[in-house]
Amino acid sequence: MRKKLLYAGLAVVLSYASCSTPKKVANNYYTHKTECVSVELDGTQVVNAWSNTAETVTVIEQAKKNAINDILFGGIVEGKASCDVKPILAEANIKANNEAYFNKFFADGGEYRNYAFIKDDMVEVNFSKDPEYAKRMINSGFIIKIKKPDLKQKMIADGILKQ
Repeated sequence: MRKKLLYAGLAVVLSYASCSTPKKVANNYYTHKTECVSVELDGTQVVNAWSNTAETVTVIEQAKKNAINDILFGGIVEGKASCDVKPILAEANIKANNEAYFNKFFADGGEYRNYAFIKDDMVEVNFSKDPEYAKRMINSGFIIKIKKPDLKQKMIADGILKQ
């Protein structure tokens, strides 16, 4: 009898909890995946990349870093199928094993800048001249050209990617 009362009480508690309205949590951070737009004849990949920072000064640079990070370690699986979806560095733990190298590579003003270029130069001009324009563009994607063949050669030359 005691067991039946316990089960009945538990059923009442569970049914009450499941009937409550779900609570929504406000979240201003959105996760966007880098998307393939096209591939140029020289192997350069044109991608739509996003930033995950709210600082107007670094939003474009963060989008470039995110795009290169995806091409190096994750691959590009969203967007058009014409992009090479395989990451350049597919070896397990390669980023962690070369942490000092990649910290320097992705540092502000680092070498990543030699491989990622905003497709529309006017976007960068507007960012530097008009703070209101920059604020409006924070949650926007940027069309970025990634010199994937050159990036791969850099990883080979620096001994990160073994051939």
